[in-house]
Amino acid sequence: MIFLDLARNIAILLALCMGYTMVFRMRDRRSLSGRILAGFVFGSATVIGMLTPVVFAPGVIFDGRSILISVAGLFAGGLPALIAAAIASVCRIAIGGGGVYMGCGVIVTSAALGAGYRHLRRRNTADIKTASLLLFGLVVHFAMLLWTMALPEDVRWQVLRTIALPVLLVYPVGTALAGRLLANQDAWSDSEKALRESEERYRAVAEDTPVLICSFRPGGEIAYANEIYCKYFEKTSEELVGSSFLSLIPDVDRETVMGNISALTVESPMHSHEHRVIAPDGEIRWQRWTNRALFDAKGQPVVYQSIGEDITERKQAEEELRMSNRALTVLSECNQELVRATDEGDLLRSTCRILVEKGAYRLAWVGFAEQDEAKSVRPVAQMGYVGGYLDTIAITWDDTERGRGPTGTAIRTGRPVAARDIQMDPNFAPWREAALEHGYASSIALPLMVGEQAFGALNIYSSEPDAFDEEEVQLLLELANDVAYGVMALRSREERKRAEEALRENERFREGILNDMTTFVGVLDPSGGLIFVNNTPLAVAGIELADVSGKKFFEAFWFTYSDEAREVIKRDIEQCAAGESLVHDIQIQTADGSLMWIEYSMHPIFDEHGVVKYLIPEGRDITERKRAEEELGKYREHLEELVRERTAELAKLSAEQQLILDSVRAMIWYKDTKNNFLRANRAASESVGLAVEEIEGKSTEELFPQEAAKYYQDDLEVIQSGQPKLGIVEPLRTSSGAVLWVLTDKMPVLDKSGAVTGIIVFSIDITERKQAQEKAERRSEELRSIVNSMAGRENRMVGLKKAVRKLRAQLEEAGMTPVADDPIAEGRSRKGELEVADSMRKAGARLQQSKSNERSKNHGETNDGEEGEGAGHGKKEGRGSPFRGGDPRGTAGRGAE
Repeated sequence: MIFLDLARNIAILLALCMGYTMVFRMRDRRSLSGRILAGFVFGSATVIGMLTPVVFAPGVIFDGRSILISVAGLFAGGLPALIAAAIASVCRIAIGGGGVYMGCGVIVTSAALGAGYRHLRRRNTADIKTASLLLFGLVVHFAMLLWTMALPEDVRWQVLRTIALPVLLVYPVGTALAGRLLANQDAWSDSEKALRESEERYRAVAEDTPVLICSFRPGGEIAYANEIYCKYFEKTSEELVGSSFLSLIPDVDRETVMGNISALTVESPMHSHEHRVIAPDGEIRWQRWTNRALFDAKGQPVVYQSIGEDITERKQAEEELRMSNRALTVLSECNQELVRATDEGDLLRSTCRILVEKGAYRLAWVGFAEQDEAKSVRPVAQMGYVGGYLDTIAITWDDTERGRGPTGTAIRTGRPVAARDIQMDPNFAPWREAALEHGYASSIALPLMVGEQAFGALNIYSSEPDAFDEEEVQLLLELANDVAYGVMALRSREERKRAEEALRENERFREGILNDMTTFVGVLDPSGGLIFVNNTPLAVAGIELADVSGKKFFEAFWFTYSDEAREVIKRDIEQCAAGESLVHDIQIQTADGSLMWIEYSMHPIFDEHGVVKYLIPEGRDITERKRAEEELGKYREHLEELVRERTAELAKLSAEQQLILDSVRAMIWYKDTKNNFLRANRAASESVGLAVEEIEGKSTEELFPQEAAKYYQDDLEVIQSGQPKLGIVEPLRTSSGAVLWVLTDKMPVLDKSGAVTGIIVFSIDITERKQAQEKAERRSEELRSIVNSMAGRENRMVGLKKAVRKLRAQLEEAGMTPVADDPIAEGRSRKGELEVADSMRKAGARLQQSKSNERSKNHGETNDGEEGEGAGHGKKEGRGSPFRGGDPRGTAGRGAE
């Protein structure tokens, strides 16, 4: 309940604060009279709040005076707080009671705290934060709670316990709310005053200045327009104020204008720009405006003040001058570049750059006419705002839709072709959308001519429609002719340069040949006449150049040792003169008459018409290599002989191993880790009815399709664990379809690193043993049935005897003497009992003997099928040997079980 009472009291005080803001909305509260009036307003509001207090005891009341007095000191200053505190103190004294001292103390403390906090903030309260106001409220009302110590003792602690929590929770919030109202009022008053003063100054200057002046709000709404502005647009001030100035600007310029205005900041509040406007008669005119933005305390634009002037005539004069000088400037700059150019690509790029930079065109590019099937135009240089435009336009110079534009037509006809308005030109349809998207409004294509044929076109784009007048077109055509001349001149210069370089290279080549080279090099005419030869072959032969100069190459000293050698060289000359190159090894004669091996080649040299002009024979001494090759051949033959011998040894060893494997009665298989058979012995071959060659190299799926998965599952256990798996009883299907039962052991084959590389499988045929075991099991089952039937008969006889004894007992109890048993019958009964017992004993003995015999037979067998003591030898041979005889698991040892 106490919370609601305090909140109600604070609500009244907040309403009174609202009254304060209304009183001082249009009055200067910073003057002396204003501050005195503010003190009386705060004091009156405090008294009104004290008339609706929360009463805790006679003379002990609580109200919101601490809130009003503290915010009066914070926002109005010391004098208003003092006046308000005096009025409130008089009222509190008049009310009287035991809480007078506390009430007056709270009033004075609140005024002092408010004025002190204002002094700390240097009177800057317009931007005070809500958190600061909450903290200020806590301090003020904590001080108020301290003043409860001035209450009478009989109510002091009761009041403190009751009021402490509500005061600390509710009153700081009330203080923050009241402070927020007054802070907003301060900010609004400061802004409104500054704006009012600015408008007054602005209006006084605007009406006396012979320029267009207006002010507008951030959205473009006109707030003021001077008389010159109104006359310019033939509208009254009432018609303009409240409307948007953007309606007076063409659509194409609006975004730019608003972008310039939106870019104004507190740091950079002014900007000047030029844009077009729509005159009352519909004419498009030019204006230059200087905008200045005014910002509030938070840095947000409040209003923009603008001064403008009509610059249409200046713009027209500038445009005429620009149009007159642009082409001349471009022509002059390009001619200078033409004189300095040393590279075709640089010339074309420089021309495009000058057109864009000096001519103020939006785009310039050069395209060459390709002689391909599509007659495409290949861009080779460009400058300007492209943005991928040239990558998508796909222009040709063929007489098709994509060849009838300005570029293709100019190349095809050899005349300049202009698209004066891209948006309306039907021949520009394939590229219109992309061109308009990039801001191109008009273009012109100027052919680059060589004689009567155009090899390309110079293309210029403008952002304005109909941007090329006749005079400008003639100047640009002259520029295109100069560029074409420059390109051809550079190409001629480049060809001449290449020819000169080739000549110099030829000279260097000749000089290099005449140097002391280690290779043999000569120059022949197409008939084989020796023009010159380097020093190396001359030194080898011990002759001079004069000895062979003018002779046919095949008649020179090097080949005089053999008619066959001369014929070979003669054929080489004929073949090379026909345009072919050749390489082979030959021998030449040296000065001491010995022969030297050289790696010899001959290549034709063609002139510009493709005719063979020279033959270039070359040679390199390979005598040592030949000797090395001979030695290598001998060594190779020796190695081959060693390999043959080793192969024979390995074949013999393999045959011996196979012989050992074939002598073992057990089936032995060698498999890789992929379930393939690599080797098998004779026992395995005979068991399944297949030749060894039919087994080796085959997969398990091919030989045993039904059991392959089971076999490989066991293989995987061995491969993955690296441990053998023993005692596997499994079927083995022969090639005829018969099924054998085998007892199998699988052993891993490990390499040096311990990795499993294969599996050796040992299998023993236990088909007969399996059959005998099954027969024994059937016989045991029959004996068990006989014994069970005999046991049932004996049980029936025992029951009969019990019934007879019971009958005798009943006769004796009745006083009757039973007749003695028939001795013969009794004897027969006893004999039957003895016979049954004897039969059971004999049957049990026979069953035990049968089991014992079967066990002895199973465990006493050897791999040779023999019984007896010899079966134990399998255990001595041990496990793991892939070539042992007998049971690989030593099964003979189980006979003791």
